[in-house]
Amino acid sequence: MPPGYMPYAVAQAAPDYASFGARFGAYLIDALVQLVFSIPAIIAVFTVPSEIEFCTVNDEPALCEVPTGAGWAIIIALAAAGTIAFWVIYCKKVANGQSWGQKATGVRIVDVRTGTSISAGRVFGRQICRLFSQFFCFLGYFWMLWDKQKQTWHDKMISTVVVKA
Repeated sequence: MPPGYMPYAVAQAAPDYASFGARFGAYLIDALVQLVFSIPAIIAVFTVPSEIEFCTVNDEPALCEVPTGAGWAIIIALAAAGTIAFWVIYCKKVANGQSWGQKATGVRIVDVRTGTSISAGRVFGRQICRLFSQFFCFLGYFWMLWDKQKQTWHDKMISTVVVKA
C-alpha cells in the first residue's frame, strides 16, 4: 500500500433496535411468568391457619379472619422463595439468550459495544437499575422513544441495548 493511503474501513450495519411495543410485550409476558412463581404464596393466603380478631370495616365494628403469626411467616417465606427462584432463573435465561417474553416477542438484550449477551450478574444489575427508570413517573422507560439507540435509563446504566433477535 502506498504511503499516506488508509485501507477501507468495514462499515458496521446499525443494529435493528427493538420497538417500545415489543419490549413492553416481553415485560408483560415475563410478569405473567413471575406470577406463576407466586402461586404458592397466593394459595397460602387462603389456606394458612387463621384467627378471628376485632376490626373496623367502613367505620363499623366487625370480626375479621386474619392469618396467625405462623401463617404470615409461611406466606412471606413462600413469596420470598418464589421471587428468588424467578430472578435466578430469569437472569440465567437472559444471560443464555432470551427470557420467555423476549423469545415470544423476538427481542434480546445485548452489550452495546460487543453485541453479545450479557452475564447473569449484569442482568441482575439491570433489573435493579429498572427501579431508577421507574422513579420519575416511568420517564426512564419512555426515554427510549427519543433516544437514537432506543435505550432506557437502565440500558444506559448497564451499557446494553435491546435488539430484534
